[in-house]
Amino acid sequence: MNIRIIVLGILALVAAGGAAWYVFVGEKNTEEVLSPSISVSGSPFPMDTEEGIACTEEYAPVCGEDGKTYPNRCVAEKQNSIAVSYEGECDPPIPSLSQQPIPITTALPTVAPNPTPSPTPQVVEMTIQADDYGFYPSSQITVKKNSNVRIVFQTRAERVYYGGLDFRSLKFTTGTVLPGASVMVEFVADEPFPFSSYWPVTDVLKATGQIMVE
Repeated sequence: MNIRIIVLGILALVAAGGAAWYVFVGEKNTEEVLSPSISVSGSPFPMDTEEGIACTEEYAPVCGEDGKTYPNRCVAEKQNSIAVSYEGECDPPIPSLSQQPIPITTALPTVAPNPTPSPTPQVVEMTIQADDYGFYPSSQITVKKNSNVRIVFQTRAERVYYGGLDFRSLKFTTGTVLPGASVMVEFVADEPFPFSSYWPVTDVLKATGQIMVE
């Protein structure tokens, strides 16, 4: 070759902030060529690595999509890779209705109280004789209130008008009872009342008695 090329390669390590430069100086027809080359190994700028990410200790709680509370957004998103649902602590979980058994109340059957039995009415039986002058053994009879009373009226054979007697009251009327005959009346003694004897033919009053209630 007619043109002699002298290439002088000078390797110069120039450290400027940790950067390495390879400088090639060449001479071709008295022209110098400067070609820089950048090495990554000595770069002062940090690159992303797989090492853990440091977050501040600031307490600004956020609620993650997993339902957990994180102290701040960095801890949730950077350190745990959890998306934030909303700022603030997570709401407490609402218990499922299926987890709360519903008590079943069985009503006890109502037992009706036994009614108090009413007292059995007292039954009073007696015989009263009668003539034109009165009642015997007494014209006054005393019984318990609401008693069932049965009285046998007997017309005496002596000292009586031949037509007999008729016994009357608000509770009963016997009609004619001839001398020596008898008749029974029955009533409830719920109130006091008088009773009388009459001559049935002429309707003349002969004697009066009284039913007393206590």
